Amino acid sequence: MKISHLQLKLLCNITAAGFFLAFIYRWYYNISEPTNMLAIAAAFGLMSYRFSLRFTMNNSLKSLVERRESDLVISRLKISPFSKKSSLTKISIARISLITAADNYLSIIIDGNGNGYDFQLLANKDEIVEHIQSLLSCEELAGIKISNVN
Repeated sequence: MKISHLQLKLLCNITAAGFFLAFIYRWYYNISEPTNMLAIAAAFGLMSYRFSLRFTMNNSLKSLVERRESDLVISRLKISPFSKKSSLTKISIARISLITAADNYLSIIIDGNGNGYDFQLLANKDEIVEHIQSLLSCEELAGIKISNVN
């Protein structure tokens, strides 16, 4: 049985509500130190963001990997609901020599010397390769080796 993101989000929210109610109960009846219940409720509340539609849209492959003129611009995952910007990495397409994709992972080697960049993405390897190929022209693709890792 596969659990959907909506079910996981609901489970996190229900758990957060349960711990919040436990906090209220322990606080009202003055039972030991209730602040740990509040901290756990807040943690589960924030964790539910990971399974929200907003998180999925902010971290979609198309929004994280873009082409701007002669550069490939890759953003980092926006893992917090409070962050406004994520860091951008601009890589000149002419310098790219090797692109390696795996599930939820992208590696770009520049200048053929083994130095490069690693990125975490929310997509499988085939989606990543297909998106990168759609951003590059045939001439650019001819000079870049693209591989998948299992």
